[in-house]
Amino acid sequence: MNIGPVIKQLRRQKGWNQEQLAARCSISEVSMSRIETGKQGVTQHVLKRLADIFGLEIHQLMAMAEGVLPYNTAEPPSSRDEQQVLDCFRRLSAANRVLYLQLGLALVAGDGQAERMR
Repeated sequence: MNIGPVIKQLRRQKGWNQEQLAARCSISEVSMSRIETGKQGVTQHVLKRLADIFGLEIHQLMAMAEGVLPYNTAEPPSSRDEQQVLDCFRRLSAANRVLYLQLGLALVAGDGQAERMR
């Protein structure tokens, strides 16, 4: 798992440079650069600081690094079926996620057409 690209992406979304993020984390700019490029690991302390800075939980940062979208724990799945759909989605590759979403959208559109025909 390489969390560096996730940190870089989140930093850029905020419009910050490495020096600004490093200062917020109380680490050197060199360390931040090495973390983003995967040349240096992230300590638990820095990971917690990063999560706080980006308004995330540590598990959400880890999930993003693993290619899984962070799950909104404030709104859990309302049924077992919904949980299974979410679990399946999380296990898919990026390419298959696109196909999965396209299928879902086609099914929803089909339901709407069937409703209008009644």
